[in-house]
Amino acid sequence: MQGYDSVALEADVELGGTDQKFNLAVGRDLQRHFGQRPQFGLLMPLLPGTDGVQKMSKSLGNYVG
Repeated sequence: MQGYDSVALEADVELGGTDQKFNLAVGRDLQRHFGQRPQFGLLMPLLPGTDGVQKMSKSLGNYVG
């Protein structure tokens, strides 16, 4: 379902972290299936959290609000 938002929004470009590569790829496949031009996916490296070790995440408590 996370990939379907690309279809619903008829997205041209989607920006995400490297952990979202699968979701962006599924979105492109779904867009083709529904007759849309596939979006361009721009993947960025994950930011280190305030602990300097794990990825920045609210659930890990190492983010800047």
